Amino acid sequence: MSEYAGLHILSNPFHIDAAYDYFIPPDLRDSIAVGDFVAVPFGKSNKREIALVISLKDLPDVDDEKNEIKYKPIFSVCDKKLSLSEEMLKLCLFMKEQTLCSVGDAIRVMIPSAALTDPHEIIVISEQYATKIPKGVVREPSRIIGDYIRKKKKTTVDEVKMKFNPLIDEFITELINAKVIYKDYEIHDPPKKYESYYSLAIPRKDAEAIVDRSDKFYRVRSLTQIDIIKHLLTLKDGEEVCREILYEKYNATYTHFKPLVTKEIINRTTREVDRGIALIKPAINEAAATPIVLSDEQEAAFKTLKGFSDSKAAKAALLFGVTGSGKTSVMLKTIDHVISNNKQAIVLLPEISLTPQTLGIFCSRYGERVAIIHSGLSAGERLDTFRRIKSGGADIVIGTRSAVFAPLSRLGLIIIDEEQEHTYKSDQNPKYHTRDIARFRCAYNNALMLLASATPSFESFHKAQEGKYALIKLTKRYGKAHLPKVSIVDMRKAGSGGINSPLGNLICEKLVDNIAKNNQSILFLNRRGYNNFISCQNCGAAVTCPTCSVSMTYHTYGKSYSAGELRCHWCGRHMDLPSECPECKSPHLTKMGFGTQRVEQELTALLPKARILRMDTDTTSTKSAYENLLGQFRAREAD
Repeated sequence: MSEYAGLHILSNPFHIDAAYDYFIPPDLRDSIAVGDFVAVPFGKSNKREIALVISLKDLPDVDDEKNEIKYKPIFSVCDKKLSLSEEMLKLCLFMKEQTLCSVGDAIRVMIPSAALTDPHEIIVISEQYATKIPKGVVREPSRIIGDYIRKKKKTTVDEVKMKFNPLIDEFITELINAKVIYKDYEIHDPPKKYESYYSLAIPRKDAEAIVDRSDKFYRVRSLTQIDIIKHLLTLKDGEEVCREILYEKYNATYTHFKPLVTKEIINRTTREVDRGIALIKPAINEAAATPIVLSDEQEAAFKTLKGFSDSKAAKAALLFGVTGSGKTSVMLKTIDHVISNNKQAIVLLPEISLTPQTLGIFCSRYGERVAIIHSGLSAGERLDTFRRIKSGGADIVIGTRSAVFAPLSRLGLIIIDEEQEHTYKSDQNPKYHTRDIARFRCAYNNALMLLASATPSFESFHKAQEGKYALIKLTKRYGKAHLPKVSIVDMRKAGSGGINSPLGNLICEKLVDNIAKNNQSILFLNRRGYNNFISCQNCGAAVTCPTCSVSMTYHTYGKSYSAGELRCHWCGRHMDLPSECPECKSPHLTKMGFGTQRVEQELTALLPKARILRMDTDTTSTKSAYENLLGQFRAREAD
């Protein structure tokens, strides 16, 4: 058994991010392995830190024959469920070398932050005094405090001080010196979510009597409580209902349920909720799988990809197909084949907004074997999803660039859809490109990396031409689909209501005609806000952000188009509209350009009876905003 471990401290910055040797206490030598996370003391103050074990050794790297160097001991081992596999450990070290990040930075994109909490100090009673602390071992005040700790078995210094007195440090020190108690370190288990379920605890005839107000034994008078009992009567014997459903349907609160449970009219059971499964449940319930029928060209592309997958060697391919050629169908068939061979797949998308619709497609085919990862998840949702993937509960992971780190153990395929998008590049440490991570993982697992795009990046297309990637082309649109008719209009000559109007005559005509036919319309604009910037008519200067030196955008308040403020789209700074130019003090300031708020106003004036939705960063700040807005449009609740 190894006596020393080489490890990286996760909180260390890059310039001191090196492997440090630590002594492994005898009682931990059987339980420590490479890839584990451990709690260790670090620095002159011996601050407790989390570290990653990268090697085990019989002797430390520094030759110390005189034994002058005292190696610090490892305190404890973190949850083994978080330990890195050989692949993920090598990927972590690869990222450190390639992107010049620290090991801690690499770990933070691989493992949810809620999983690795900092170790905290506890005080524990010694085994010798587990049953009794005799008089005379320590002073009487210390013995009373020690007896409290003995009954608790383990606690914290803060908890003891709260129980007795903040000024008891000398007594705690006395207990430690007398070896009555000792200090240890503990890592909190990640938080879990629980949900309550209710069912009837009394016979149905008694519940019906309560509802009819003919029962005099239970004395239920609250209308909300009677509604709850009515709802439970609609369930079959042994069936339960989730608390959230009753809360929402009857505007009930905890105070309505507690008396019913106390009187044993209803039963309450609590179960742990998998927040990862809860994310995909709506998509599973709503979606209906449709069979995939491939054209001859698609079938040829699929056979090529199938051959790559069956070769059991690392391969890379670029699926280069025109818009509407059916690249998704080819990808789905390839995933079907990979899953049938007991392998797993990762599907990467450029944006969160694409995830809900893609989730519906995949959940209809693979059900609960799908997991979703993106930056919009809460800490708990990300943690539960990570746990489920690592335990083998999911075979297909869908998400944005962070999903490339999903801890799948039988990886057979990574798909990067719309691979040319800039969002696959991380602009924060570690500054990685998703394609490089995917290439590393596919090389390690002898898997297939499939890039898909109608407009591939120069790098990928060049590699395909050189033969480093296999180039698979789809040149025809699927079925009888045709490219849409496109009109390019010079807005300088086609202004409607003046040159500053965002809507031209042709757009207005088409919108009016489309609404008259009871059809829906979508307008795209790559700028949010009301006006692009505020410019001085005297000197031409634009009002800029004092921090970022970029033009500030004018935003209106809520549904009002008359009052507003300036906002910086870089740092989020808010400013009132100035009364004069900051440069020349001229009062002649003009609002220039237009954003989504201005277009919304113009549409309201053009089509007063139309139902209009605006979808931009300002209206999609809440978690389910994307799905809600798209759902409204899909349900034809907007024009």
